[in-house]
Amino acid sequence: MKKYVYYDAYHRQRRMPGALFLQLLRGKKGIFLMSFFIALLLGKILLWDDICQFEHWNENCMGKLNLQTLNQRSLFFYLLLHRGELLALLILSGITKLRKILYHLFCGSAGCFLGIITLSFCHSFGWKGLCILIISLLPHWIIYGILFMFLYWIFIGRNDTDSIAEAKSSANIPRFVLYGIGVVALLFVGIYLECFVNPILLSFGKEILGI
Repeated sequence: MKKYVYYDAYHRQRRMPGALFLQLLRGKKGIFLMSFFIALLLGKILLWDDICQFEHWNENCMGKLNLQTLNQRSLFFYLLLHRGELLALLILSGITKLRKILYHLFCGSAGCFLGIITLSFCHSFGWKGLCILIISLLPHWIIYGILFMFLYWIFIGRNDTDSIAEAKSSANIPRFVLYGIGVVALLFVGIYLECFVNPILLSFGKEILGI
């Protein structure tokens, strides 16, 4: 019987129709995407009239965005408090036995929230709303996404037996210190970008789109 190496099996899978789509639906990516599209569908069918509540909030936020009057220092400490609370919740969830379930629930909640916000921006500004929403997520949510993936790897992605052995060994304390420094550094980079870079991009996007 002919034996196929891993390379052959990998490329056979790549040639299967829908293989890439099935890979996207696996794990936390699949939960996020499914939650996002379900929120879009149900929001359009059942909650479209209630989206107007978010619509006024979107228009109010866009109207108040003014780089000349924006107090970025106060915004930085505000974001530090609220993003820090979310980080603490993720860390506390990561040290429980239900960490995988909780992290998947975070993915599902984020997908649902993004779906509702997408509908609200489209309801407020039409196709321009989708553009301004994408701009409002850049570049800080890329860093936040990396931070979430890093936390997922720390608490779930590594081998459980290795994690237990590391936790019992005092020799690995510097490694956990480096993990903590990496988490805090990503958080501060994300907050800095959200506070000082994203408002510039949003202001520029508003001028181009005429919002």
